[in-house]
Amino acid sequence: MPPTPRTQVVLAFLTAARAARTSQVLRTVAEGDFVVMHSRVVNGAAAGSASVMHGFRFEGDLIAELWHVGQPVPAVSPNADRMF
Repeated sequence: MPPTPRTQVVLAFLTAARAARTSQVLRTVAEGDFVVMHSRVVNGAAAGSASVMHGFRFEGDLIAELWHVGQPVPAVSPNADRMF
């Protein structure tokens, strides 16, 4: 499926935001003017990684609002189910 203008805007956002880090998009949900992305972000080997959710609200093909929340990935998991 070819990328939509909204997808291109979100990917450009992620590309610009990751100058010194890498991110792996795990899930993307889109409904109407809203797009939510769940990603794993690695800020370098020493800094570890985080689970991050970005929420976008679009007006046309432009981002009108952006929200994000993140949680560091613990070095040791208290259970067998890891974050990813």
